[in-house]
Amino acid sequence: MRLVVVGNGMAGSRLVSEVRTRDPQMRITVFGAEESRPYNRVLLSNVLAGSSRPEQVRLLDPSWYAAHRVEAVFGAEVAHIDRDTGHVVTADGRREPYDLLVLATGSDAIVPPIPGVERAIPFRTLEDCERIVAAAGQARGAVVVGGGLLGIEAAR
Repeated sequence: MRLVVVGNGMAGSRLVSEVRTRDPQMRITVFGAEESRPYNRVLLSNVLAGSSRPEQVRLLDPSWYAAHRVEAVFGAEVAHIDRDTGHVVTADGRREPYDLLVLATGSDAIVPPIPGVERAIPFRTLEDCERIVAAAGQARGAVVVGGGLLGIEAAR
């Protein structure tokens, strides 16, 4: 049995961990669009505030994947699902077969089409935290648009 998980964030990494615990033989491949290993997005506001370092919000250590025979493919965006042949295809052309497919891609931030939007920075990733911190050093003030968990936490 071959499991492919598209999305290596909080849900995807937890799923992979649970499946491996329950089935030590299943072949598991997980694709993550981000270059880095998964992290707890709920704690990003702590990174933004400087009370946590990025490595403190990471979920699975790289050695975990090897020790548990999970192939983790970082920085690989799945661009197509071929349901007829049972393959996912990455943006760079890799084809990976699956018997079971789980989509755990999360969501994207929506930047509304308003004046000044070119200075808006979405807040969803560790990379976004770095960009916000860099921009904050030159800013007189900031506005948080949105009432999601990360936005509310960032505003405090």
